[in-house]
Amino acid sequence: SGWTDRVPYRPKNEPVLDDYFAPAHEEREKRLGGRGALPIWSSPLTIFPNMSIGGGCTSVAVWHPVGPRMTEAWRFYFVDKDAPEEVKKIWREDQISFSGPGGRVESDDMENWNYASEASSGMVARRRPYNYMQGLAHEEEVAGIPGAEFSQHTSEQNARGLYWRWAQMMDAESWDELRRWDAAKARDAQE
Repeated sequence: SGWTDRVPYRPKNEPVLDDYFAPAHEEREKRLGGRGALPIWSSPLTIFPNMSIGGGCTSVAVWHPVGPRMTEAWRFYFVDKDAPEEVKKIWREDQISFSGPGGRVESDDMENWNYASEASSGMVARRRPYNYMQGLAHEEEVAGIPGAEFSQHTSEQNARGLYWRWAQMMDAESWDELRRWDAAKARDAQE
């Protein structure tokens, strides 16, 4: 328990990391006025169309479709260039064991995505539309960003937004047409 449990993807039982991160935690506690116990977001943040920022802002992944049923992922990890070499080594080894083909999380993800792709091309899947209604009608407007919405509930809002925008891009005749649609949506949101 304690602050070290809130550091994303931190290898356990590594006192050198505790020593390294302790000053950053203390500074965060001071800046937040004792509210440092706020949870670090742990879900990836995806930026349309193909970039994800890993939980806790420790990595960036860029997804490159290379065929109808194949995607290549490039992942970049953030490490303080001024960190001691021992910290960098532990962090690197933990990230390698966390992600990638042999990692603790992405190896099973790759298997799941392969099965999802295969199942989606089957006869039953082609007959029935997918349902992306989870969390529908629970969206709230984001103050100061016209047209932007978020949901505090478990939701498929991001999937709906991604497919909506992708469909717009596929239907648009030009970038100018997309800009006109965006301007109209922003005007509607302000009214």
